[in-house]
Amino acid sequence: MSWKQKQAWAAHVMEHVPRGDIEQNKFRAFVQMMLNKALGSNPEDVPRSVQGVLDAATEGMRTIAGRPNFKPTIIDAGRVRSMEWPRDPFEIFQRGSGAKATFQVRQGGVKIGPWRSSADEVARDLKDAGGDRPAFIDRAGPECITRDGRRIGWDVLRDIG
Repeated sequence: MSWKQKQAWAAHVMEHVPRGDIEQNKFRAFVQMMLNKALGSNPEDVPRSVQGVLDAATEGMRTIAGRPNFKPTIIDAGRVRSMEWPRDPFEIFQRGSGAKATFQVRQGGVKIGPWRSSADEVARDLKDAGGDRPAFIDRAGPECITRDGRRIGWDVLRDIG
């Protein structure tokens, strides 16, 4: 997911955190800062869920901002807290070509499994990781081989996943 897409998603979350008095505006600033940090390349100790970010921002208002009784205003709080965190798309990288080619599934640059030699193994890695179709395929070779020896192209692999 590109940074622009992540920012758009964060803006959608922020639509549910209205502006208000000084305390509410500080809370908005905490939420925005934590969303940006959590969605960045080095999230460190920031929660990676909307619920976690809202809870951490509320706690920040109570401790850092010195407002122990602070209660945030959130529009449709149940819906916002249950929003799914954005995930990076799956990618398939290929080393070599033809019958000797090996493949690796990655998500956000992090390897999901070892280098595989067949489409069935790659499809299983995708399925086990919760993915359905890759967003990017490194096309060093045109095809791979199934367990039964059939040579298939990537369009078929996308349907297997």
